[in-house]
Amino acid sequence: MRKINILVHLSIPLFVLHLLEEIKTGFYKTDLSIQILSKYLNTTPEITFFVIQIILFVFLGILLFIIFSKKQIPFFLVLFLDIILLYEFLHIYEAIRIGGYTSGVITGTILGIMGLILFYITFRKKSNK
Repeated sequence: MRKINILVHLSIPLFVLHLLEEIKTGFYKTDLSIQILSKYLNTTPEITFFVIQIILFVFLGILLFIIFSKKQIPFFLVLFLDIILLYEFLHIYEAIRIGGYTSGVITGTILGIMGLILFYITFRKKSNK
């Protein structure tokens, strides 16, 4: 569990850097998923993007609260974090697709690698039980 807690602690500043990279490079203006979701929710891409970020950071805050309470993070929350981290690999796909830099690819790659590590730790631990 200690390794998972360390990954959670490391992911938070990386998510902050990722947010800053995406804001600076206008991610919400070009990302297809943000565009589709904002049309579905009948909001602007900027609002949709920032609401998603607020939800993400509330979730990360909940994980930190659990860690500081000296409790074990429930499996479903670890799995949800891992899905979020692995989802960041889409930045790499998009960069390859367009043949160059795409918004969020630098920090998204690091977060995706953390997702692979978390996946390995989580499921190795589950299979040993």
